[in-house]
Amino acid sequence: MKLMIWTRDEGFTDGEFRDGDIFQVHPDEWEPGAKEKQRFLVIEMPDFSGDWNELVASEYGVGAGAEPEIRRMRKYRIDYAAKLDPEEVAAAKDPQQTVEPIMGRFTLSDIARK
Repeated sequence: MKLMIWTRDEGFTDGEFRDGDIFQVHPDEWEPGAKEKQRFLVIEMPDFSGDWNELVASEYGVGAGAEPEIRRMRKYRIDYAAKLDPEEVAAAKDPQQTVEPIMGRFTLSDIARK
């Protein structure tokens, strides 16, 4: 499977995307376009036998008036920087640079529950 990883913090709250959040999950045969390679870090890893929707699910809490509100935009993240060299990390965070998908460096154990 291929994961699109968010590589920047969108804002100040956990209701927004944070660095390392799993943004989308795609099958192995999916090929990212030029915009995806600029905006996201795409990594390939072994297939997850569970429900892929779980990897991109938000976490909800109880808000005002007992209404559900997003506690975290994504439940799961990947610490991608630990497996990339400094130049690769800088390129992944720069929305003007195109980064080719990373293969063979990540395993399912790299997926972490926040």
